[in-house]
Amino acid sequence: MNLSGEAVQGLMTFYKIQPADMVVVTDDVTLPIGSLRIRVNGGHGGHNGLRDIIERIGEGFPRIRIGVGLCPPNWDLSGFVLAKMGKVERESLKPIFDEFPLLVETGFTKGWDFAASRFNRRIDSPTH
Repeated sequence: MNLSGEAVQGLMTFYKIQPADMVVVTDDVTLPIGSLRIRVNGGHGGHNGLRDIIERIGEGFPRIRIGVGLCPPNWDLSGFVLAKMGKVERESLKPIFDEFPLLVETGFTKGWDFAASRFNRRIDSPTH
């Protein structure tokens, strides 16, 4: 995942698309679980996969960040994001994935700023 840019660059070349014609979806350990943040562009926010994509293709692509919560103390970050989620965590993400097809369709047809105004959500968390 940390080298996602190579795959993205290869797909863009094969399908002859520009950055604005795609969307990148990432997990985000800085957002409470169940939160969703859509941005038309921006930085990598410490996400290594997103950093690699930006280094390889540049800016200019929308991104969807899905909050998975903070890494618990004494956990390795990669172990946390790769660990199997429990039932409570899966249920927290269910609303996002239920509306995800509509979110993506809205982003590509009505614009990502409009999609952000409709779908962005921040779930309050005692850890934030």
